[in-house]
Amino acid sequence: MICALVQSCGFKATVVADEEMQLQDELLRARRLAIGEDEIQVWHSGGTIVLAKSDLRLLVLGELSNKRIDYIEGISGRRGRSAGVLDSSEYRSEETLLDVYAESLSASFRIKSDAFDYSGLVSPLSFRAGLNFKAAVTTLSEALPHATVDEDYRKMRCLLGRAWPERTRNETRGIKRTGLAFRSVSQASAISDNRDQFERYSRLMFLSLVSSQQC
Repeated sequence: MICALVQSCGFKATVVADEEMQLQDELLRARRLAIGEDEIQVWHSGGTIVLAKSDLRLLVLGELSNKRIDYIEGISGRRGRSAGVLDSSEYRSEETLLDVYAESLSASFRIKSDAFDYSGLVSPLSFRAGLNFKAAVTTLSEALPHATVDEDYRKMRCLLGRAWPERTRNETRGIKRTGLAFRSVSQASAISDNRDQFERYSRLMFLSLVSSQQC
C-alpha cells in the first residue's frame, strides 16, 4: 500500500523482500589483499581467490555499533519484585568495515578494520587501525576507478532506523547479594547493535547495482 502511495506521487517505488537480499549468504571475510596490474588477490579464512579488477563494481563503507548497558536492580517483596535501578554502566564499541561487491555474491568480500592485514595495501603502516583502514579504502578506490564508492550509510542511519531499527535484546546475569546487609539484587544487560540494519543497506545497494546492469 505504501509503495502504491509513493508511486501515485510520481516516484518509482518497489518492495524488496529479505529473500531477494540473500542475507543468509555471508560475504567472504578478507584477511589480506594484493593488487596486481589487472587483478586482485584475496586471502580469506577458506583459502585464496583471484578477481579481475573489472569485475569489482561497488564498495560500500559501513560502521557497526554495539552498545551494552549493565544495570543492577534491587529486589523487594516476597515475589521478588523490582525495587528500582540501583546502578548502571554503559559500554560502546564501533568498528568500520567495507563490503566489496562483484557481479555475484560468491565473488564479493568484506574487510573488517580490526581483523585485516594491511601490509598488502598500505605503506608505511600506522599503529592505528583506523588510519590504516582509511588508507586501504583510498588505495582500493584508486585501483578500481570504474567502481562506485558508497559512503552514505552513516548519514542515512537515522532514516534507515525507521524501517530497520537496531536490534535490541535483554540478558539476565543472575541474582547476587551485596552490601553489609547482603541485600539481594538482580543483574541484567540491555544489548543493541546495528548489524542487521547495515547488512540490509549493503545488500540493497548490491541489488541496485545488479538491476541497473540488467536494464
